[in-house]
Formats: sequence, C-alpha cells, structure tokens
Amino acid sequence: ILRRDNPAPLDTIGIHVYADHAVSKELAGWATNHMDYLRAIRRLATEMKRPMFVGEFGLASKGDEAGERAKFEKLLTDLGDAGVDLAAVWVFDLKSQDKGWNATFENPRAYMLKLVAEANRCWQKSAPLK
Repeated sequence: ILRRDNPAPLDTIGIHVYADHAVSKELAGWATNHMDYLRAIRRLATEMKRPMFVGEFGLASKGDEAGERAKFEKLLTDLGDAGVDLAAVWVFDLKSQDKGWNATFENPRAYMLKLVAEANRCWQKSAPLK
C-alpha cells in the first residue's frame, strides 16, 4: 500500500503505553506518571517535527470492569492532554488475546473501541494543518 499510494516513509514518533504498568519501571526511570512521560515524548516529537503515534495502549482485563474502564478513560485523557496525534488500542479482535486484552464490538471491552475512535476523531480535528 505504501509503495503504491504514498511512497514517503512513515515518519512518526511511535510508543506503547499501558495503564497498569509502572511508568518508572516500564517507560522511564525519571517519570513519576504517564503524563511526565507523554509530555516528554510530545516535546521530542514537536522538536523533530513528527507526529506522535501511540501504536498500542490499554490494559488487561482482570475482572473489574468499572475499575478497568476508569483506568482506560484516564489513560485516554492523558493521551489527549499530552497532544498525541493518533492512538491504537491493544488489541482488536485477536482470539489469542481473549483472556485479557482482546477488544471486539461484541465483548465487554467494546467501549474501548468507541472511545478511542472518538478520541482520534477529536484529535484529528484539533491538529494543526501542515
């Protein structure tokens, strides 16, 4: 597809972020929370004049739907507040991930797909024109 439709390389700053992972352990020893980390990446992306793409984000299901939704929504809010350009929830319709990560339009994690789609539309509208 890229060779045919857009020969330019994908020039982004790409990261993964998970709501249940300790930021200082998984992402950066200096960061105290997701926002510290995300803002630093945003500054880097701006400096390098590249979009910030969160290629995976989310959290595994542990049986507490209300608590999981709150954590997911908080992380999604943090992504928006940090100025992320595009984000993709981990993982869509992958049977091998059914025990904890899989989001489909038919399972209890369907809200994740709706929320991330709405967020990406919102971020696209607020993005500066190039």
